[in-house]
Amino acid sequence: MRAAKFLAGLLAATIVHVLGVRMVQDFSSAIDVFLVVALFNARGGSPFAGLLGGLVTGWCADVMTGGLYGAYGFCNTLVGYGAAVAVQRLVIEKAGGVFLLFSLGAAVQQLLLLSLSRLLRPGAPAPELTGLMVMFTTVGLTGALGFLLRARLVRWRAAWRRNQSATLR
Repeated sequence: MRAAKFLAGLLAATIVHVLGVRMVQDFSSAIDVFLVVALFNARGGSPFAGLLGGLVTGWCADVMTGGLYGAYGFCNTLVGYGAAVAVQRLVIEKAGGVFLLFSLGAAVQQLLLLSLSRLLRPGAPAPELTGLMVMFTTVGLTGALGFLLRARLVRWRAAWRRNQSATLR
């Protein structure tokens, strides 16, 4: 079931990325939808799932964005693993904590990408600070919104089950 949810999220991220890039030229610099999927997968708390989810989403981001091939795969793998270990060690049950987890995940990913690009291409330009702040905020808000929507869905489903069992009595 978890793998099916991950694959559905990856498919949705691919569709959103393709549509977003077609509508807005700098869509991929404003939000990394593949990182959002990797971080949602890492919220399960399994380091192996975070590692594998980060690797797969990173490969998809590499294919879709171009640039330095393998960079997103490497960075998302580290971020997914780190987020899964953090979720194991910390209690993150509020939307603010989820916002912080996702924003810090985006910051670490961008720091790793910048370091890797400077290491492999010494004259590589650095991204603008305002663009990075927009990305950190949009990834964090997307994570918090997804967390809140999932919590609402779980509450609705529990209420629906209570109603169904009450009508059976």
